Amino acid sequence: MSQANPHFNPVAEIAEATANLSVLAARMGERLGETAQQIEDVARSTCLLALDMAVEADRPGHLGKGLSEASKDVRQLAARTHRTLADLEAMLKAVEGRTA
Repeated sequence: MSQANPHFNPVAEIAEATANLSVLAARMGERLGETAQQIEDVARSTCLLALDMAVEADRPGHLGKGLSEASKDVRQLAARTHRTLADLEAMLKAVEGRTA
């Protein structure tokens, strides 16, 4: 029968691996949070752009009509971005709940 390695401690190795995974999950959570913030900034800017376009669209003439249509498309894009951001934030909270 062979002797067990006195330096091998599976419980300590599992605890260390778990701690490493927790650190990694925290770092990934931070990066995902930063990404969510960037998406929110883009969505906010997109809303402002749509508002600016809507103001310009009120001007008379052919250009105003084209800006009106483009403004509508930009507003839809902003709304989609906000929905995607809300989904991302919900996923982040779920992950944080599992790793806390």
